[in-house]
Amino acid sequence: MKIEEEDFTLEYDDNCNRFDLYLMHTKNAKDPEKRADELKIYGYGMPLSMCVSKIINYRIAKGHDVLSLEQYFEEYRKQFERLANLMKM
Repeated sequence: MKIEEEDFTLEYDDNCNRFDLYLMHTKNAKDPEKRADELKIYGYGMPLSMCVSKIINYRIAKGHDVLSLEQYFEEYRKQFERLANLMKM
């Protein structure tokens, strides 16, 4: 089974009840002609809770270079609520 969104893919492993996490990375970001987005492995055999935490941190890091601790927690909460709302559907 695969779970996909625009910036990540999770692949479920039945044997260990865990996920492999792939995150979107940009190759050759400085050269517009060679620029390409691709999924790269970020971790093997992780529980879903760890994958969610890593996805949230990845999304926060993409949008900010420097944050205060308060700003980080606010951003983390927003991203967590966004993902948690998917479970309520």
